[in-house]
Amino acid sequence: MLLPSCSSDDIDIQTGDATVTLSATLPDGLQTRTFGDGYTAKHLQMVVLDGDTKLPVFAGEKDVYSAMFADNSLTADVNVRLASGKTYTVICWADAAEGSPYEFSTTDYTVKATYGENCMVNDDRLDAFYAAETFTVKGDGTQTIEMRRPFAQLNIGADDIKAANTAGFEATEAKVALPVYTGFDLRNGNVSDRKYVNFNYNTVRPDGETFPVAGYEYLTMNYFLTGADKELVEDVKLTVRGNGGSEIERMFNSVPVQRNY
Repeated sequence: MLLPSCSSDDIDIQTGDATVTLSATLPDGLQTRTFGDGYTAKHLQMVVLDGDTKLPVFAGEKDVYSAMFADNSLTADVNVRLASGKTYTVICWADAAEGSPYEFSTTDYTVKATYGENCMVNDDRLDAFYAAETFTVKGDGTQTIEMRRPFAQLNIGADDIKAANTAGFEATEAKVALPVYTGFDLRNGNVSDRKYVNFNYNTVRPDGETFPVAGYEYLTMNYFLTGADKELVEDVKLTVRGNGGSEIERMFNSVPVQRNY
């Protein structure tokens, strides 16, 4: 069950004759999942652009509106006053309140991902959502802004973990390295600046997570930026560390990925 959404105070810097509730909403299906349930995307940033001038409709510090999603809520509301009959574009970005590697630019509406040593596999703080939606105000009411994930979700599992334990190799941690995009344009959905990135060690078989293929257990899960079309990723390197520090490496090529909305 979802809790009521959080709401902002009315913003009265922009003069208009219509009170509009901009309701940023994550996909309904997320609530049925563990990894990818959307609940780590707490921090919402929203910009409202005039359809004619393409400039923010709010002045000064109100160019960007920030809000927090309530616990266990997939909806956040922002109340604004806009002009009836005018067209506006809303640009939204939502990510983790802490530990997110993403920086949202409020000048060109792009996101830059900076992956450092603290970025690990099996970390839901790498999840985030975006929207860029144009609408025409028809009077007082609610405008739903459907947010989507700009990432692929790469799951790597194994069906022989228990057998490996019996043979003397107890998998404890894993990491993944692969080429990923680090730039994203919210206005058109394009990705850019591809780099080879290492997602550091984290514990395998994370608590409470079920691998999407029966009979397999989780080694790693990663979110990474990808384009709207399906593509093949080369040189995906998996490293599994066992008790005593021994490691096993595997390379995967031609891995099909696409956005996991």
